Amino acid sequence: MKTKTVYIIEQDRITSLDLKMKFERSGYNTVHVNSFVKNENQLDNIPDLIVAYSDMRQMPGFDKIRSVFIENKTPIICIGTKSDFETQEVCKELNIVGMFIKPFNSRDLITFTDDFFVPVNAR
Repeated sequence: MKTKTVYIIEQDRITSLDLKMKFERSGYNTVHVNSFVKNENQLDNIPDLIVAYSDMRQMPGFDKIRSVFIENKTPIICIGTKSDFETQEVCKELNIVGMFIKPFNSRDLITFTDDFFVPVNAR
């Protein structure tokens, strides 16, 4: 089975490092994306999953890359401190497969991800 690649889009360094370490221990490749503009060349390679803070629409370049996420139906797990209406409106076209509100246990997020990638008939 191919190793899955996860893009972590999180501004809080402690949270992003924790997620990176836990994902890598579980066998995933990770890429930390802190700017859609700076990491534009990496975004040409569509990841298997994106874990992103719910207000990622504030990041420079989001509007440009949003269409790529929509077109490829890239699964996204949102993490955040709020779930306001505007954020939900921006994200509703995206392929949101889960949402975790801070504070959350990162191990639960990894378990959710593992379950997400297991085919239904293999359970």
